[in-house]
Amino acid sequence: MRTIATARPVLPLFLGLVVASGCSARVDRITVNRVVQRALQLPDVDQACEIGASLNSPLAALTSEKRPAHQALVIAEFTAALCDESAAQEHELTAAQALSPALGLPGSQRAVIARDARLAADRSHMRAAARYRRALAHGEAAFGALGADACPRFRPHEELPFMLTLVAGMQVVLHDSAAGSPLGVPKETILDVARSAQCLDNETWWYGPAAMQAAAWATIPGSAPEGTDPWAMLSEVADKSDATGIRVARALQVVISVNAGRDDLAEQAIRDHAAARAATPSSSEFALFDQYALNLSRHQSDLFWMKEEGHRTPVFGELPADAAPETAPDAGGPDPFAEDPFGADPFGASGPEGAGESLSPTSDDAAPETP
Repeated sequence: MRTIATARPVLPLFLGLVVASGCSARVDRITVNRVVQRALQLPDVDQACEIGASLNSPLAALTSEKRPAHQALVIAEFTAALCDESAAQEHELTAAQALSPALGLPGSQRAVIARDARLAADRSHMRAAARYRRALAHGEAAFGALGADACPRFRPHEELPFMLTLVAGMQVVLHDSAAGSPLGVPKETILDVARSAQCLDNETWWYGPAAMQAAAWATIPGSAPEGTDPWAMLSEVADKSDATGIRVARALQVVISVNAGRDDLAEQAIRDHAAARAATPSSSEFALFDQYALNLSRHQSDLFWMKEEGHRTPVFGELPADAAPETAPDAGGPDPFAEDPFGADPFGASGPEGAGESLSPTSDDAAPETP
């Protein structure tokens, strides 16, 4: 299990503020304006998920059951789900690596490893979906049901929780579907997200609202307004988001393209994402969201590489097809990995009985599952 040492300095301060406030509305403001605002400036998704997991229970316990701090709980549940999302990604990579022809594993061994990794991924996806669903429920308790005809009235500090409510509505559908739909989340939920996304300004929120609308319409064919091409719209808003320094729309384009089986679009979007990062630095105000967007796109890139080559992306923006000419056997020049560059195995036995034996690599690097 992961430790949450990075969250400890924040938790005592936060609990003191909660006790002093004695009001769920104040807890919401404190969460957004103090705790979250600082976290958004750090490109550390792991820290964000650990803080969210550590704050969930205190928030629920120290506010009124009749008037819980729904907006604060949106943030806590949403960021806690990132832990399970990361674990699911690692299990997916393990499954892809087991099946990669580059490793040359025996068929039976490949099948067993891949099946176990997929089952582990399903569990992590289900936990992520459950947390995103709770975030969505808190958001709807605070702002009203998504998909309503009228937009809620926002105070300045309330737009971020509403934005995360929309993203949670997208993510709960994607993660529940990836797990085999154990929670039975209706796919039409993302159409409610699309309708409510119009309540946020696109320029303020890095074209994320328009990207969610296009993603929803692309996922459910025939749902887009007449005359709207959701794939063209998704590409257009992703282009606009690139220059903002928060590439959430670009990452959403990658994810939705892969889910729709359009790997060619996903690969080009990954190249565009890398080019945008080279051209425009991350926003200092919302560095966390840009890092999260990178994690989403890079994971899909890692899956492409793992399936073809058996390893993760060497350089973000390059894909196996791009590297093929250099890695082909007839490309010329010696293969730097043909022989052990470090010489004899220092851990191997020197006697004839131990010849060829060495320590086997483990899977300790895989992200541990969170309970």
